[in-house]
Amino acid sequence: MGVRVRCRHTWYQNESFVYVTFYQRDLKQTDVKVQFEEKEVRMPPNIMAHSGSWLPRLHFPVHNTHAQLDVTLELPDGTSFVFDAELCDAIVPDQCIIAINRANVEIKLKKARSGQWANLEAKPGAVVNPWPDTSSTSPSSSSSSFGHHVFFFTAACLF
Repeated sequence: MGVRVRCRHTWYQNESFVYVTFYQRDLKQTDVKVQFEEKEVRMPPNIMAHSGSWLPRLHFPVHNTHAQLDVTLELPDGTSFVFDAELCDAIVPDQCIIAINRANVEIKLKKARSGQWANLEAKPGAVVNPWPDTSSTSPSSSSSSFGHHVFFFTAACLF
């Protein structure tokens, strides 16, 4: 296993997807490992006073509050770049796509719910805001720069 190194990456989003791009040239499919893990957050039981006695408050788990994104790039010089992040909100792993092209690796993450993420990574107190209503405006372009890649993978599992 190589030494951990830095790799420039950026992210942007729309109402339905988050795009994460890692800028590293000339990687092959075998050089890229991506894993998604859904994290279920369970609230601890709360105890509250009720009718003069202490009874446990019923609670239910909050499902898929966050997701974990783990990316490892095996670089041509034998070193490894590792990106491990707890994402700001939940994603739908079987609808995420990994694209490897000559100049970079792009990961298209399907949001589990529409909304604008304040950050890519979860931070204490971070919230997901509703996406601004754009129903009265038409999109400026229906084309996507995501269509010109050599490899496309559905990222439902580690590969």
